[in-house]
Amino acid sequence: MIFSKETICLDLNAQNKEDVIERLCRKFKDAGNLIAQTDVLNDFVNSVHQRENISSTALGLEFAIPHGKSSAVKEPGVAFARLTHPVSWDDDEEVRFIFLVGVPESGAGNNEHLHILSKLSGAIMEDDFREQLEKAASAAEVFAIFEKYTSN
Repeated sequence: MIFSKETICLDLNAQNKEDVIERLCRKFKDAGNLIAQTDVLNDFVNSVHQRENISSTALGLEFAIPHGKSSAVKEPGVAFARLTHPVSWDDDEEVRFIFLVGVPESGAGNNEHLHILSKLSGAIMEDDFREQLEKAASAAEVFAIFEKYTSN
């Protein structure tokens, strides 16, 4: 499963972009999306930061989609956080909604992130999608919203 209720953080009180990325990567690991070896969490976190250093993943509308390819990733997946207050994502962008995407570094699924990013970006452009994420009261609601707007 690309997205699960276990990878959803509602009303996360994060201090900064690095805190958000670290905590979502941990959710990703806890959901079983990383291989079972030591230091895989650090490998995955580093891959996301390396990608972020190339260019910001903030999209506007208070959304960001940080992502990373890593040998630590077992299968493609997505984690989500809705923050209690916006954090600075880059010099002039505040973010409150974050979808973290992780994919294996190599293999058949290594371009899966392009498909995932495309689906998420399209959904984020929908007013109803953003409004529903803002109002969602549970991980189950977020999961249903995600499924509705990104299936097929």
